[in-house]
Amino acid sequence: MGLMGKEGFSPNIYTYNAIIDSLCKKGSFDEAYRLLHKGSVHGIQADGVTYTIFMSVHCRQADTNRALVFFNKMLKSGFMPDIHAYTTLISALCRQKQMKESERLFEEAVSLGLIPSKKTYTSMICGYCRYGITSLAVKPVPENE
Repeated sequence: MGLMGKEGFSPNIYTYNAIIDSLCKKGSFDEAYRLLHKGSVHGIQADGVTYTIFMSVHCRQADTNRALVFFNKMLKSGFMPDIHAYTTLISALCRQKQMKESERLFEEAVSLGLIPSKKTYTSMICGYCRYGITSLAVKPVPENE
């Protein structure tokens, strides 16, 4: 970021998201959080992509409680989660056999008009199988999905 300023470029949310995502992918979570805070101090507010990046990180670490905190921050900040954000949470919850919560989020996404992706359906099916509810796992998926 310092080099950008020296060259006369002002960082924006896209710059911050790219760097935060890279930091998270290499495991530098503390540095990513510091950058998130630094951005807000400089007037660059997190957007839906920023929140989804942090949700994904926590889901990969099997920390769905923390991921849900970022999901709720996204909502409180006025950003509408897309199907990718919902699927990220649904998939993590299914891996942890938290089917009631994954079903709740699935239904919420559908009620908001979002169209579940193949990954969304696959996550739910795998979750039902892990939980031993094969009757729901074989429930037909709509043709247009």
